[in-house]
Amino acid sequence: MKKIFKVIKNVGLGLIALFAIGFISGYVISSTDIVVPTSRYSGILGMAIIFIGVYLGAFLSIVIHEGGHLVFGLLTGYKFISFRIGRFILIKANGNYKIRVYNILGTGGQCLLDPPDLDAENNFSYKLYNLGGGIMNILVFIISIVYIILGGARFGIAIYLFGILNLFMGLLNLIPFTKTINNDGKNQVLLRDESTRLYFWKSLKINKNLTEGISMADMDRFLFEYKEADKNSALKDGVIIANVNYNMNRGEYSLVREEIEKLLVREDLIDLYKKELICDLMFLEVLDMNKYAVKKLMTKDVKKYIKLTGKYYIQRKRLMYGVYLLIEDDFDKAAEELSAFNKLAKSYPYQVEIEVERKYIDEINEIYENTHQ
Repeated sequence: MKKIFKVIKNVGLGLIALFAIGFISGYVISSTDIVVPTSRYSGILGMAIIFIGVYLGAFLSIVIHEGGHLVFGLLTGYKFISFRIGRFILIKANGNYKIRVYNILGTGGQCLLDPPDLDAENNFSYKLYNLGGGIMNILVFIISIVYIILGGARFGIAIYLFGILNLFMGLLNLIPFTKTINNDGKNQVLLRDESTRLYFWKSLKINKNLTEGISMADMDRFLFEYKEADKNSALKDGVIIANVNYNMNRGEYSLVREEIEKLLVREDLIDLYKKELICDLMFLEVLDMNKYAVKKLMTKDVKKYIKLTGKYYIQRKRLMYGVYLLIEDDFDKAAEELSAFNKLAKSYPYQVEIEVERKYIDEINEIYENTHQ
């Protein structure tokens, strides 16, 4: 019932956003001299021009959105860590800038920064960084409308449509809702809670440390601590999931299994986190060579998720290498996964994660050798 209500809520918010855009479009077109071309291009050529224009406009809207997070973050004391558009990410690690390949399901881009230090009351600036992307999109929309109202006929319709795309991008991020992950508006609602703000800060610091080559096992334990009594949220869950990975990196497999099984029964855990936890649990079953458990976990939905994330998540290559080698005893497919792992490692942004994953692969190889003597 909760899922149905969430779908209805998200659809309703989307319709409100589209109604607002339609109303503004009708008003601007009817009250200005903007010219809407209708006959210069027709047929397939006209459709192609419109498609390319909308695609480029949407792409630039994402750049502007993430740029807003960057600008407002830097203005409020944050430091640059990474800037991703689509599958290309610019990262700063130990003073050096590198372009790598990475992606996260449900996101067109992401700007992650190093937050300022906590004050004596565990507070820090967060509002402008979190809302900066949507604010920048709305500003671009306002500028485009002002340009047209003041008589800007040259490229008027293109500028207007670009403004509308930015308005849509802004509303899509500022109106609170959750799809694959929380949008900025939803995070802003959650960040009103003091404990949730601390989890947001911890997540950013964990990412900063990973980018600088510090493994989770070597990070300050404080970054992974959480209180059961604190308000549940996706931001708190992000730290809880990081704590699972922290214990995994430390080889505390029994503890990891207990943590995962406890988390998977929660109905309020977002699907992305559930899928990641299932992949981690499956890896533990692979190490135990428990074929029945692996088969039970490998549902069609999970297979689809592994295939989608396997394009960018190096952890998936390690998992499937283990599945093929220890569970299916298929040396050829295992070799293919290992080759894919090495290829992905060349463009993967987080060097320390590659090193951790290689240790897991060594563990898989050791088990294989011990059982095939």
